[in-house]
Amino acid sequence: MEAERIYKFSGNVFKNVIARLEETMGAGTIRAVFRLVGKDLGKRAAERIKNEQEISNYTLGEFAKIIVYDVIAPVTGNDGVMLRESPENIEIDISVCPFEKMGFDISNKFYCTYTESLIETVIEEKLGKEVIIKINSLKSAGGDKCSFQISK
Repeated sequence: MEAERIYKFSGNVFKNVIARLEETMGAGTIRAVFRLVGKDLGKRAAERIKNEQEISNYTLGEFAKIIVYDVIAPVTGNDGVMLRESPENIEIDISVCPFEKMGFDISNKFYCTYTESLIETVIEEKLGKEVIIKINSLKSAGGDKCSFQISK
């Protein structure tokens, strides 16, 4: 019960901070901040993965599995994320948005910018900038999931 009160309090404070930032700085600035936060946390996740596992010879698919199960699933739950592999690319589908579950209005896409930047940074840290990440769908744009396609 105590944790739930803290969770609700933190969520309400965060919602109000975002609302005030949007009023004073605009949506573009908030997206830039969320992109930077995603990038910072992506670097931390990449470093954590590097320290926990020997990943020097991993394929894109093997590394995507690590991202899905070690970075995304702990937040969304195992049922909230799915990985699809084909010879040409990898798709990561995220059907559970933690921001949406907290009651945030996700239609402004701030939070999608965070997720995209996080995934992009983790992959770039391991595989370099030659990897291409394409957004196929976003929950914030009315999709039933966020879908990211990754190819080399």
